[in-house]
Amino acid sequence: MPKRRLIREKVLQCVYAWIMTNDDPRIVFDKVLSKSYKKLLNNLETQPLHKFPENDAQFMHDLFFGVTRNYDNYLSEIKNKVENWDISRIAPVDKAAMVMALCELENFPNIPIKVTINEYLDIIKNFSTPKSTMFVNGIIDAIHIEWAKSGKIKKVD
Repeated sequence: MPKRRLIREKVLQCVYAWIMTNDDPRIVFDKVLSKSYKKLLNNLETQPLHKFPENDAQFMHDLFFGVTRNYDNYLSEIKNKVENWDISRIAPVDKAAMVMALCELENFPNIPIKVTINEYLDIIKNFSTPKSTMFVNGIIDAIHIEWAKSGKIKKVD
């Protein structure tokens, strides 16, 4: 399994824990990700350069804290796309995956749109229900199209 996939899965677990506990993000990061984060930091000098400019430890950090800083904005975007559906009825793991995908779409311009969307769809297949994949895909796709049209995101394709 590619390293970035594993990082996304670990961050998903951390975001899920943060959503469920509503603890300070730094505490949740320390409890859930500190061991993996430190391992990535320790391996920086021995690993070949990644094809993305940011290293894996920075990716992990920026993805988690990007989600926690902008969670309410991302959740608002999701609410706007969910018609006749109470946002509280969306499974927390699905919310976590969607806000992570939105954070990645908005803040990581060197990761292609298709890669971001496909990664989260594959991850959600492992962490949620079979029907969640179509639901999550529809929401992420609708927001990404809107953001691309408005110029909010500029990504490589």
